[in-house]
Amino acid sequence: MKIVLVSDQEEATNIQSLGLGYLVSYAKKYSDDDSQFIIINKRPESSREIAKLKPDIVGFTSMSLYYTEIERLAQEVKRELDVPIFIGGHHISIMPESLTENFDFAIAGEGEDTFLQLIDNQFDYKNTDGIYYKDDHKLIYTGERELITPLDKIPFPDRDAMDIRKYLHNFNWVGTKKLGRGTSMITSRGCPHKCAFCSASIFWKKYREHSAEYVVNEIEILHEKYRCNNLLIYDDYFTANKKRLLKIKEMLAERGLSGKIRYACLARADRFDSETAKALKEIGVETVNFGFESGSDKILKYLKGPRSSVELNQQAIDISYENGLFVGANIIIGNPNETPKDLEDSYNFLINNIKNLDTILVHQATAYPRTAFWDYAKEMGIEYSIKDLDYRIKHKQVLSNIKDFDKWYNKFIELQGIKQTKIDIPYNLEFFLFLLNRMIKNPRDTIRKIKDKIS
Repeated sequence: MKIVLVSDQEEATNIQSLGLGYLVSYAKKYSDDDSQFIIINKRPESSREIAKLKPDIVGFTSMSLYYTEIERLAQEVKRELDVPIFIGGHHISIMPESLTENFDFAIAGEGEDTFLQLIDNQFDYKNTDGIYYKDDHKLIYTGERELITPLDKIPFPDRDAMDIRKYLHNFNWVGTKKLGRGTSMITSRGCPHKCAFCSASIFWKKYREHSAEYVVNEIEILHEKYRCNNLLIYDDYFTANKKRLLKIKEMLAERGLSGKIRYACLARADRFDSETAKALKEIGVETVNFGFESGSDKILKYLKGPRSSVELNQQAIDISYENGLFVGANIIIGNPNETPKDLEDSYNFLINNIKNLDTILVHQATAYPRTAFWDYAKEMGIEYSIKDLDYRIKHKQVLSNIKDFDKWYNKFIELQGIKQTKIDIPYNLEFFLFLLNRMIKNPRDTIRKIKDKIS
C-alpha cells in the first residue's frame, strides 16, 4: 500500500512536515505492515503531482490558514483518483464541523496511534478510535483516544521520508546570526498556559515533554548524520521545565556537543530568569523568541493571564542582553478592547528597546477557532468564518474598533522592517555550490532572498 502524505505549506521546509515525519516513523516502528510512505513537503499547485505517484491513500494536514486551499486540492484529487482521502492536523481537530465531502474522514488530535491503527485495520476508519466522518451529512466521532505516554515512545520523525537533505541549507531561518545547515526539532507537545489567541492547549490537551536523554540523542543524530549546525527548537515553550533544561545542558556537555550547534527557541517572558538564560547560553542558544504581545499591562493580562506584565517583559530583555542572547520580539496588535493608548504603549515599548531587540515580528490579532478571540468575535456578533483566515488574503481587521488601525499597523511594520536579521555570509565551497544551484534554477527568487537578508 502506497500512502502519500501532503503538507499544507506554500514553501517547502522541514519545519511544518515534522508532524508527518512522526506519523511515518511511528507506523514503521510499531506496525508489521509494509506500506510505502511518501511525504510531500510543499503543497502542490494541482492534484497532478499527487496523482502521478499513484497512491492508494492520500492524507493531508492543515492549519486554519490553509484549510480552504487544502480542501480545494483534496477536491481535485477526489475527482482524479478513486482512493480514500483523509485530513488531520490542527484545524480539523479543533473545528471538526468544517469537515466536507472532499475528505472521507479526519484524524482528530494526536495522530500517531490513530494512524497506526488505521494501517493495521486496512483503513477501516469507522471502527478506529479518534476519527471524525460524516454519515448522511451527520458528523460522527468514533471516540476519544488516550494521549501517548510517555512521549519518548514516539521515535524521532522520519526525516529521510521528508527528504530533509533538500532543505538543510537555508537563509538563517532558525534565527541565528550565521548561515548554516539548519533544521528543526520538537522536544515537547502543548503548552501549560492558555493564552487568549492560541489554541495549542486545546489541541494537545495537556503539556508533555520528551526526556532530556531523548532530546540530546536527537540533537546528536542531527549533528552527526545530517551535519546540522543550526537548529530551531520549535516547541511552544522550550524553557517550561528548568530541571529538564539544566539536564539537557549537562548531557550536551558530556557528549562534547556544547558549542557545536547554534540554536533558536521560544521562551515565556514572565517565567524567564538569569539561571535559565545562562543555561541557554551554555547550550549554544543564540536567539530567544518571546511573546511580549503588548506594551500595555491591561492588554497583556487579557492575552496571557494575571502574572504577565510589561515589567517582566522588560526584565526578560535585560536578562537576555546581560547573558549575550539575541532577543526576538513578538507583538500582537488589533486586540479586543485595545485603545490607541494601548497601541502607543506597545510601540513605545519596542522603540525603547530597539537596540536590544534582534528581530520584531508584528502579528495582527486573528480569531482562530476555539480561542478566546474566536469566542469574543461570536459574542460581539462579528461574522467570522474560515474563509476569513485564508492565507491568500489579508486578515480582516475585525477584533478592534480603532478607526485609524491601518496607520498603526504600518507604523509597527516599519519597525519590523528595521530589525530584519542581518547575517554573516560564510564563504565556503558547500554554500557556494548550493547558492549556485539555486541561482540557476530560480535566479530572481534567489537574488530577492539574498537582498532581503543582507539589506
